[in-house]
Parts: sequence; structure tokens; C-alpha cells
Amino acid sequence: VLGNRVGDYDAFLKVPEAWERDFRRLRSSNELWQWVGQVPYFFLLGAALLVLFELARRGLVHWRGALKVGLALTVLYLVMNFNQWPITRAGYDTNTSYSGFFAEQMGAALLLSVLTGILVALFFAAGEPFYRQAYPDKLRLSAAWSLRGLRSKEFFRSCVIGLAMAAAHIGFVVAFYLIGRKLGIWAPQEIKYSDTVSTVLPWIYPLAISIYAATNEEFTFRLFAIPFLMRYTRSRALAILLPAFVWGFLHSIYPQQPGYVRGLEVGVIGIVAGWVMIRWGILATLVWHYTVDALLIGLILLRSESLSFKLSGALVAGLAVLPLAIAGMSYLIRRRFEPVEDQLNRAEPLVEKAPASVAMETRAAGWEPMTRRSIGILLACAVAGIAIAAAGKSESIGKYIRFQTDSRQAAARADEILRERKVDPASFRRTVTTAFTFNGITNEFLKRQIGIAAANKLYQEQVPSAFWRVRYFRSLQKEEYAVILKPDGSLHSVHHQLDEKTPGANLTKEEAQARAEAWLLEARQLDLSKWKLVSATSDKRPARTDHQFTWEEIAPIGSPPSAEDAAHVRFELQVLGDEVTRYRIFVKIPEEWERRQKAQSFGAIAQQIGKYAFFAGLSLLVLVLFFMNIRQPAAATIPWRRLAGWALWGLITILIVFANSIPRILAQYDTQLPMLSFGIILILGLVIASAAVYSALFFLFGLGWFFLTRAF
Repeated sequence: VLGNRVGDYDAFLKVPEAWERDFRRLRSSNELWQWVGQVPYFFLLGAALLVLFELARRGLVHWRGALKVGLALTVLYLVMNFNQWPITRAGYDTNTSYSGFFAEQMGAALLLSVLTGILVALFFAAGEPFYRQAYPDKLRLSAAWSLRGLRSKEFFRSCVIGLAMAAAHIGFVVAFYLIGRKLGIWAPQEIKYSDTVSTVLPWIYPLAISIYAATNEEFTFRLFAIPFLMRYTRSRALAILLPAFVWGFLHSIYPQQPGYVRGLEVGVIGIVAGWVMIRWGILATLVWHYTVDALLIGLILLRSESLSFKLSGALVAGLAVLPLAIAGMSYLIRRRFEPVEDQLNRAEPLVEKAPASVAMETRAAGWEPMTRRSIGILLACAVAGIAIAAAGKSESIGKYIRFQTDSRQAAARADEILRERKVDPASFRRTVTTAFTFNGITNEFLKRQIGIAAANKLYQEQVPSAFWRVRYFRSLQKEEYAVILKPDGSLHSVHHQLDEKTPGANLTKEEAQARAEAWLLEARQLDLSKWKLVSATSDKRPARTDHQFTWEEIAPIGSPPSAEDAAHVRFELQVLGDEVTRYRIFVKIPEEWERRQKAQSFGAIAQQIGKYAFFAGLSLLVLVLFFMNIRQPAAATIPWRRLAGWALWGLITILIVFANSIPRILAQYDTQLPMLSFGIILILGLVIASAAVYSALFFLFGLGWFFLTRAF
């Protein structure tokens, strides 16, 4: 109710908090199993990059085909994002210029589409040479979608097998869950892909997602992974099983329970898909994958009462049989299939190309000592720089902060405070971190209104904003404590969080306010005659009533030109049952001023887009130049083994940073997750991050060596 008008109305279902937390615990197992699949996936991605580098060095990469695939996926994904504009526009922030919002969203869509295309093209480029070599009797991918390829027996057979496999897939899934229901397998009720009907053309989303999923996943886990693993493991069984279950467990984020069951279900299907790929080729699995996804995603359209939605769903599903229809009609008209002996993989064997012979300009390496004059100029510049830096020191908000206690002393003091409240700190896990509640926009307002010195005085004397935060928590339990200490170790506040069902007092709003005021007088020595109550809310729990109050200091901060331009000190606290807790104090600045500071103009957004576009374009240019020259003699001189040793320092650094960040990580731990699952996910994430950082540094060192040795 805004003033005397109803401003908003919402209707929803409230389920018990304990059930929500328990379901979140169940879902954490889905996240865990997905992370189990992500680790080998990222190593598979790394393997694809290494293979691509080696194949490119030997001149075996079909770049034109990869670029066509990547460009097609980029355009398709971009069209899908444009088609979702009604949904995107619904989230428009009116504090941003509309043209800037449009440019920002379209820029993000373009970037995401390009990255999507690059990912698919990468696995295509790395897998296609292996596929040609491993399966000489299969139709070449570059020829499959040509007119002759469409008329071939191989293409017709692949379509038939793919469609039959899609039917078997859907039947298997139905049987899997019908039988699994008796064994405790279940999935929550949900409406999938409901936003599809909100797009401009509803058929574009299921079409684009189905094509992307089919190409990305089939190129990754079948086209590349199976021939790659067969080459290096010498085992067909492992080459089928490993990518099948990696692919399967990457789907574990779906809500099926138990958390691993989706991985098993999709993994079994992946085994069949791998066998089909080896027996009949990648085209069959592409047709199968697109058909299944198109049917499942388009199902909401097919079930609709709207004729246009039904037609949209039928269009997406019907495209699955279009290639078969073309091949079949061609056969009926011509009474024969097109012979394609020259379009099989064997017709284009892998032949390593000799490196291009280029005369490289060589210059004798040498070193010349600097003259005394040059050394003198450098020293003078260094001294001048130090002097300017020393003289240029300026006051800043927060510069007064000095922590007189360390983390161990803070922990000991917090333990003592809990024991005084009859709480055993040993029954909780504990983590200690610093916490700062400064706000950049608020700081800027205070700087302009009262100056930096007065702002620092305000923060020091009235609104402390630098603390030690000692968190006490238990796995899978909502109840926890946070003891907030000032830098000198004195108590600022204690935050107690209770489970919804925890019993307590049912105070009226007036009784709770009186209790809060008594606490403020005793614990904070506040004269409430100088403050006014600006907010009071109550929430009825199953066995208690909670209240939250906010007071504002009547006197404004500084001397504002008008009441509308005034900032005030506020504090808030909660009364949970009859316990006063979660006290905090802060500065409230005028909303209109804050909106103006947060407002984003078209120019500012365009500048950000231009900056990102420049660096993205520069990075792409560097990669293109490197791979264009990868077969030159200069590329062969890169000392990769030495650079691998250099990159180890980056790996060591990230491990040190991780170890040092454990208290902050635990400060963010969601107690709805089992601690064991949280720890495993953390370690798996560290493995992926460490491998990514090491690989990136290794490759960047190589790029740097390649270009710098040519330039100097």
C-alpha cells in the first residue's frame, strides 16, 4: 500500500521452510554429480585444444568446415537471443537509458553467440580429422549436407537410424522412470520451457537449442572423444563408456532424484549413441539428438490450445524428418541413390603438409651497456616518481581504519561472548573474516555533502563500518550466530538466525517495540527522543512472532539544502520471539540521488561495449595470426617445456590464494548443503580452476614468446 493506494498484489504458495531446506539438500547431490562430470569435461576440452594445436601444426585441420559450422551456430544463437527480446525487455531497469539497455543486451547476446560458435567449431575442428581417419567408410561431414550427400544411401540410412533411435530413446526414458518409481526414483513436478510462448516466434527457441545441443554434444562426446580415446587407450569399450558417462553426469543438474540417477539414465543412452556412431556414423547421432530435443522442448507448444503454437511445435518436430523426406523423395524420383564413393572419408585421407618454406630475417643478438647519462636520467625519473607519489597522498574515506586485534584474538573474544549468552561455541563450526559495510555511492554523497574528514568522523564515532565477523554454523541447520566485533575487539552486535519452527514468544508489535527500545537504552545508551521509527514489520511463524524495526535520526547529516536532499543515520534490529538481535547501523541517502548515480547512459554503456569488443577482437586477431603462422619455423622454436615450468608458478599462486581464502569461502557456505558435498565441490572447482589457470598461462607464455621473438 503506497500512501493510500494499493501498489502491488501477489499470490503465491508458502511451503514449510524445513521442506524447502530439505529439498535444497537433496538438490545439492545433483550439483555434486554434475561437478563430477565437469572435471573430465574440462580435461576433454583441454585435450581438444592440444589436439587442435598439433593437427594445425601438421596442416591437418579442416578450417573451412569448422568456420562454417561455428558461423552457422553463431548466427542461429544470435537470432534466438533477438527472438527473446520480449522476455529480455520485461527486465528493463528504468534507471538505464532504453537505447543503452538495448545495446548492452544485444552486445551480451553477440558475445555469447560468438563463444557458442567457437566452442562448437573447436570440437569440430579437433574431431573431424580423427573421424576421417578412424572411419574411412563413413560419409564425410563436409559432404553430408551437399545435394549429392542428401541423395546418398548413407545419408538416408543415417536419418532412418537416427529417427528410430529417437523413438527408442523416448520409450526407454518412459520405461526407466516407470520402473524406477518403484525403486524410489522420482522427479518434482515442473513446467519446462514455459518462456517459449513469450518469444516473437515460438518455434525459434526449440529449433536453436535443439541444433546447438545436438552439434555441441555430439561433436564433443562422439565425434572427438571416441576416436581420441580409442587412439590413446586402445580400448573401444573405454572410448564408448567414458564420454557416455561424462556426458550423462553433466546432465545431473536436472531435478531427478536420487541425484546420480539422471547421470545413469543419460549415460546408458550415451553408450548406445557411441555404438551407433561407430557403426553408422556421426550423422545418425546428430539426427537422433536433434529429434529428441526438438520433441521434448517443443512439447509445450504441441500441447497448447493455440493453433499457432501447435503449428510452431509441429514445425520444429517436423524438421527432424525433413532430411529423410528429401532423401526418400530423391530416391523415388530418380529410382536410385547417388553414388558417393568420392565423398567418403577415405577419399580425403589425412596427409601431413610440408611446412611452408619462408626465409626468416635473422639478427645477431647483442647487448650494449647503458651510458652514464641514460642511467642518470632513469635514476632522476625514479626519484621524481617516488617524490610525487609521497606528496600526492590524499585523504580518503576509511583511511582511519586500524585493526588492533588479529583473527585469533577476535575468535577468542567471540567465543567468550557466546559463552556469556549460555551458548557453547564448541558445538559450532567457526570462521573469522573481516567485514566492511562501506557503500561507494553513500561515500560519494558524504564526500560531496560534508567532506572526507567529516565523513570519516561520522564512521568512527557513530556508524562503524569495519568489523571482525565471526560466524558460527552447523551443516544442514539454519540456526547460526555471527558475532560482529569492532577493530579494537569490542562487541558491536550479535546476529542470531533461527529456524522457522523454533518456538518463541508471540509478542505484539507494541510489546516487541518496547523490548527493542529497552535494549537500545541499555546496550547502546541511545536517546530515542532524537530518533523516529520509520519502519515496523511483523512475521507470524508457526511457533513465535518475529518483528523488525528501523529507526532514523531526526537530525540530518550536515546541512542539506532541503529535507529531500538530506541523508540520515539509521539503525535496524530484529526481535525474534523475545530475543533482540541483528542490530546494524547505516547511512540512508536520498533515493533520487542514488538513482542518478546508478543511472547508465547510452554513452557509458557504449564505451563499455567498445572496450570489451576491442579486447575480444584483439584476442581473436592474435589467435588467428598465431594459427595462420603455426607451421612456420618460428613456431617450432617455442620452448614449450621451459614455459611449462614457468606456468607452474601460476599454479602455485592459485593454490596459495585458495588456501588463504578458506575463511571467506566458509563465510559464504550455505548450510542447506551437506558440508561433505560442499567440500567435494570446492575441491573439484579448485582442480578445474587450477588446470584452467595453468593452461592459460602456459599458452599465453607461448604466444608471447612467438610474437616477441619475431618482433625483437
